[in-house]
Amino acid sequence: MNRKKILIILVCMYVFFGKPYAGASNDNSKHLRLKHPLTYKEEAGVSRGYDSGGVLGEEIPHRNGKREGIVKRYFSDGKTLFSETPYKNGKKEGVGKEYRADGTIFRKTIHKDDRAEKDFIYYDNGQLKEENVYSRQYGLEQKKAYYEKSGKIKYEVRYGSGGRVIETKNYEDDPRFWPRGVVEYGRDDFGKWHCRKDGVYVNPAHFFGTDTLSMETPCRNYEVEGILKEYYPDGESVNRETPYRNSKREGEEKKYFQNGAVESIITYKNDQRNGLTKQYNMDGSLVSETMWQDNIPMAGKDYKNGRLDMETIYEDGYLKMKRKVYDDKGNLIRHVGFDSIEGVEIYYDKDGNEISRKKWNH
Repeated sequence: MNRKKILIILVCMYVFFGKPYAGASNDNSKHLRLKHPLTYKEEAGVSRGYDSGGVLGEEIPHRNGKREGIVKRYFSDGKTLFSETPYKNGKKEGVGKEYRADGTIFRKTIHKDDRAEKDFIYYDNGQLKEENVYSRQYGLEQKKAYYEKSGKIKYEVRYGSGGRVIETKNYEDDPRFWPRGVVEYGRDDFGKWHCRKDGVYVNPAHFFGTDTLSMETPCRNYEVEGILKEYYPDGESVNRETPYRNSKREGEEKKYFQNGAVESIITYKNDQRNGLTKQYNMDGSLVSETMWQDNIPMAGKDYKNGRLDMETIYEDGYLKMKRKVYDDKGNLIRHVGFDSIEGVEIYYDKDGNEISRKKWNH
């Protein structure tokens, strides 16, 4: 095999297995509509890729087996330029450009040492729409800014380690995407909530075109402190109220039906279920009571039509349990146990003495 054929193979391998584009989430490539895979031909230091219909899809200049110069990709007509990406010694270096089918600029990306440092996305009128700044170490976003078509800035987001949001600036007084004004956020290792330095972080529902409120997070010194409220989709009816202390659940959490009636009460201590949990019907009648200790159920009672229907004693959480079942007059009709470890069902007399056991059929 001669050196020319080897070079063609190496270039094609790089095309198919090279590093993917690490730009912004906006995708213009869906308009390419090329018939992949491309077949590459070597022509005077440029490897040209054609689709199954013979339409030119890509041109890759190279030197000594590495990309060198402007790599060009084309739309499905094989003539209209889709993108230009500069390479130096096999690495992306300089300003890359991506175009719409009408020739207007869609994106510009600044590359250094094969990494995207910044990219800029534009409206079809040429006005800047989005600006992204990436960290050199991991390629994650450090800063993002959004603009209106008129050129007015809408909001900015600044990211910390691991892509965590640490600051937002909302210039529109529109809470649909980020809270109003300038907000700083603290650590978020306590769960799914971000928290601003002080005050109430109003988290809007993630529905475009609506200001529907979904959650209010009380914050103090970057920690969740107070009653966190979650709302139904109407943005007015409270779905759940959870007390927090130092970003941990502490006290009675209440969940509500949409009509305002209490659906459940869960008692937390140090972010774990400890104490009595109660479940209710919409009419206020009690459904069940369960005693918890450090997130492990200890004992429970179930009710039906206002009377005791069943009592359960737990051992090793849900792995072992003894259960008493009553009729509508309060008489004990069955005393049974379950052992998930041994896989048996155990029957007792009314005094709790074992009568028999039955192996489960799996």
